[in-house]
Amino acid sequence: MDDGERADNSHEAIGIILNKPKDNEHVEYGVIGEFKFRAGGAITAGNRLRVTTDGWFALADSGYYTVGRARETVTSGSIGVGFFNFAAPFYQDVSSL
Repeated sequence: MDDGERADNSHEAIGIILNKPKDNEHVEYGVIGEFKFRAGGAITAGNRLRVTTDGWFALADSGYYTVGRARETVTSGSIGVGFFNFAAPFYQDVSSL
């Protein structure tokens, strides 16, 4: 949010945009809850989600901040539904498991 650009990682993201604001209109975004998202890759129900560099969502494997979990399985480019918490991103480090 400090550069006026769309977030390109989960650590910087503050939520999911819920509307399509026109010039000089306020943006509405969701921080915690169940929201729709655009999949930037194949995602299986239950997978942890991260924000990609293009603002879509992908599987959060080791080394990424997780902001949600997929409720359903979706293909790349599809709209899915997930449970999100942008207020407390979780650092995914499977090397310590």
